[in-house]
Amino acid sequence: MSDIKKGEEEVNFLPLSKGRKFLAYLTALVILIIFLNTLLPVIAEYLTIGSKKLNLIENNEEIEKWDIYSIIGMLYLTFRIIKLLTIIWRKNKRIEIGTGVTSFPNPFFDPTYEKDQGDLQRKYNELVVDFNHKFKLLKESDEVQRELQESVSELYNRIRIMMRHANNSNRVIRSINYALYKKNKHTKEECLKIVLEECITILEKDQSDKSITLFKVRGDELIVASSVRINFESVDKRRFKKGEGFAGDIWAKNEPEIVNDINPSDNRFAGGGIPVTKIGSIMGFPLNVDEETLGVFCLQSEAEDGFINEDLLTVEFYARICTLILLYDKMNLDKSEG
Repeated sequence: MSDIKKGEEEVNFLPLSKGRKFLAYLTALVILIIFLNTLLPVIAEYLTIGSKKLNLIENNEEIEKWDIYSIIGMLYLTFRIIKLLTIIWRKNKRIEIGTGVTSFPNPFFDPTYEKDQGDLQRKYNELVVDFNHKFKLLKESDEVQRELQESVSELYNRIRIMMRHANNSNRVIRSINYALYKKNKHTKEECLKIVLEECITILEKDQSDKSITLFKVRGDELIVASSVRINFESVDKRRFKKGEGFAGDIWAKNEPEIVNDINPSDNRFAGGGIPVTKIGSIMGFPLNVDEETLGVFCLQSEAEDGFINEDLLTVEFYARICTLILLYDKMNLDKSEG
């Protein structure tokens, strides 16, 4: 990644624009005009005086600035033509030497000859454009790679959680089977505790700040049946009527919900609606059979945005297991009363 940033710093320009090229030629023309009208007359005057002293010209003759300009222009043109012919012979082996009447093989071809500045500039411009295009593609591919890495990481986390969920499910089912087989040896509270402890390990985000409260319906209110990482004060004080607090609201509407940003103005979290320990987000899941709700499953996080919608899929299994335990306990209670 550092090499990409370095390349971006070194090659972050384009060839000179046509407008600026035209301005460069125009500036050169202005300077030439100023030179012709200021320096050449002075040079011509001194050349005239010197030539007369050396008897190179008659006294009535004058050397004009255009004479000097013509001589300089002719010498420069001659030099450029000679240089151009030499360059052509050195660059191209197929160019013959001679006139229209006679032509000779080119003995001046030079395979190591470097092209002139114009050719090098054009080639350089092409390389810069090509580099910038490929560098743009490289940056796009780097972004795609980053997105793919994030997707793979998310997929890996989901697979890891699902595998953990599968292992947890086996342990929970085996524990409950054994508890039912031994009947009164293991209490309902112990079974619920096992389910809650396994449930907290399959959440997508940070699990170290999560806590769980399982409410059961007793008469016309919800009371805490089991919990993980909940202090005794919260367990004793948290009781809700239907529609009261967050747990009571889940009981009333009988639908799961995630609140990732708890608003203090929300009546569901006023007073005793939240545990003593401050929380930033919460998830509720009703424990229902047909139209009857046996309890409410609440997971709390100290941070905001502590849950995602996918958590509902994995949490539902543990909520159903808790429902089964509560239903089994209710059936035994009804049977004993009958």
